Amino acid sequence: MKDIPATQDGEDTGEAATKAAVFNAAERLFALRGFQNVSVRDITSEAGVNLASVNYHFGSKDALLFEIFKRRTAELNRERARMLHEASDKYRGRPPVRAILEALFAPPLRWAAPSGDRRISVQFIIRARSEGTEDMRDVLVKDVSHLARFADALILARRIFPERPFIGGCISAWG
Repeated sequence: MKDIPATQDGEDTGEAATKAAVFNAAERLFALRGFQNVSVRDITSEAGVNLASVNYHFGSKDALLFEIFKRRTAELNRERARMLHEASDKYRGRPPVRAILEALFAPPLRWAAPSGDRRISVQFIIRARSEGTEDMRDVLVKDVSHLARFADALILARRIFPERPFIGGCISAWG
C-alpha cells in the first residue's frame, strides 16, 4: 500500500504522521470490511491514534472516506493519462487501439497484482463504486473528463482503419 506523505504544508511531522496513519488504516479497513462495517473507533485503533483524530484531521468518517476516494482515483487517473500521453507521443498523436486500451486498463491491473503495494487501493476503489456515498457516486457520474481523452483517442484510432467494419457492435480493429 502506498502511504500518503508524512509531511504536508502547515502541519508538523507528528500531525502529518497521525493523519497518514488514519488515512492508511481507514483505506485498508474500508477496502477489506466495507464502509458501513468500519467505525471511527476501528480506524483509530488500527492506526494507533487518539479517537478524535478522524474528526480533527478529516472532519468526519464520511469526509475521510471521500478524501481517500478522491486521492486514489486522482492517482489512478494521472497514471492512466501519463500512459496515454506517452503512447500519443510515441505514435505522433495517433496511438493504436492496443496502446490506448493498455493506458486505460494497465494501471488498475498493475495496482491489483497480488505482489503490488497498491492492492488495497484498488480494492478500496472497487468497493467505492458499489458502496460509495452520494458524493462519490456524483463524482463517478459527473467527473468523466479523463475518460473523454480515451474516447477521443479511440475515435481517432478508428479513423486510421476506416475500411474495417463494425462486427457485433465492436470495431474489428479493436480485437
